[in-house]
Amino acid sequence: MSVTPDLRVELEERAQSLGYPDFMAWVGTENLEMRVDGGDEGPTWVDDKVLAILRGAFVPPP
Repeated sequence: MSVTPDLRVELEERAQSLGYPDFMAWVGTENLEMRVDGGDEGPTWVDDKVLAILRGAFVPPP
């Protein structure tokens, strides 16, 4: 799935809510690098399974 500006914000917010500095740090910790196309300015493409995993792990702020 292509990463739109809105999706990029969601990815960053969800990863940060889990204690990671950014989405790509979370991707590396979870060993999902092969499922994400990370460019210099952030991800441009993300596999649907990665998105589902991140959404399932998301902890909303209090």
